[in-house]
Amino acid sequence: MLDIIIEIVTDLFQPLMFCGFLYLFMEKPDNRKRNVICFLLFSTVMFGILLYSSLVEYYMIINDLMFLAVLEIYSLLCLRGNIFSRIFMPCLLYTSDAADEARSV
Repeated sequence: MLDIIIEIVTDLFQPLMFCGFLYLFMEKPDNRKRNVICFLLFSTVMFGILLYSSLVEYYMIINDLMFLAVLEIYSLLCLRGNIFSRIFMPCLLYTSDAADEARSV
């Protein structure tokens, strides 16, 4: 039971961390309400993907691709700035996390 609780808390923290990083370090539109709604919406979708993948076993590559796709969509639709930074920043962020995870295993 404790391992399930820890997994859920971890699954909740990870999307907040990823979206939060992009939200803090990239330009945002001036509409604060829209920014918060986008942040919460995409964090919730990413949490759902992680929670589903934690409870149902299937190929991890599908989970990784869905997670990265949601990060890319959030970056392209909800943030402003240089198009290259909006495309590559989520990729670099996710690749860095995947490398850390692979090293810890």
